[in-house]
Amino acid sequence: MKLQLHIPTDTPEEIRDADFESLFLGWVQHNQPNLSGVVLLQFVGRAAMQELAHVHQGKNEATDVLSFTYDPPLADQTGEIVCGEIIICMDVARENAQKLQASMQLECATLFVHGLLHLTGLDHATPEDRRQFEEETRVIMEVGGLTPVSLWLD
Repeated sequence: MKLQLHIPTDTPEEIRDADFESLFLGWVQHNQPNLSGVVLLQFVGRAAMQELAHVHQGKNEATDVLSFTYDPPLADQTGEIVCGEIIICMDVARENAQKLQASMQLECATLFVHGLLHLTGLDHATPEDRRQFEEETRVIMEVGGLTPVSLWLD
């Protein structure tokens, strides 16, 4: 089974023109992830993301993006095999975009690539990991003709 992206039909209008598919293909070509199945992209509000962050990270605040790799993959209600999921909090993304003076499309594209890189096992716990994470993000986003916004607001 090949790797596929599932973009929800109810994608928020303000980012509907973001080319998540090109970024996904750039990630697949560049990183050659050892995954098979569907990657789900989801968009949620602050309350839903805060609950997810609490359950999965022990944090009591909404984060901008979470990603989950399912090993073994899961079957969803339609029978599709889901190997991963990326969840973007639109409220936090909107705040980040405003702080960075960036468009919502660019902010969400950057968050999407951030989530994809986590699906391949990359992390940013150390300064070297962070540098590699930023470089990988830049390379993938260039496929879509984009320059990523800052990944960290510190």
